[in-house]
Amino acid sequence: MAGATVTFPRTTSSGCARRKRAAASASLSPRCCTGATIGRRLTRTDPRYSPESFLRLKAAHLARWRLGGRPVWIGGAGPGGRALHDALRREGVEVIGFIDVHPRRIGGAKRGLPVWPYVRLAEPPDAIGLIAVGNPDAHARVRADMAPWGLREGVDWLFVL
Repeated sequence: MAGATVTFPRTTSSGCARRKRAAASASLSPRCCTGATIGRRLTRTDPRYSPESFLRLKAAHLARWRLGGRPVWIGGAGPGGRALHDALRREGVEVIGFIDVHPRRIGGAKRGLPVWPYVRLAEPPDAIGLIAVGNPDAHARVRADMAPWGLREGVDWLFVL
């Protein structure tokens, strides 16, 4: 493969250097990407790589392999939780409600389902929780909110966004 060109994503200089060394050992000619080439990639332009497509794929995987026919409750009644609800419903998953911390959402309804506070987990439903909180900084708070109820991450609930 002498003379072949390999395109690598732009990373930190040490990552780029590491890729260049790896390509040199394989007799390849590395070329780091510039901003001009990134916009033309399929992962940036093809609808199969859209966030909605990944969410549909995630919902299909959860429905077929992880949920085992159990109904779910969704942690987070914001845009991410509603999108997850829609994707799960398309897969035939029963969603029983949402759990949220936002005072204006609690007691209301989203997608025709109730929005409960976390205290609802004191008597956990026979359902698995799927946490759809898009802010990674909130993950620590979710873990802290789940701890008093004895719910185990990976068993009783999962982060999905």
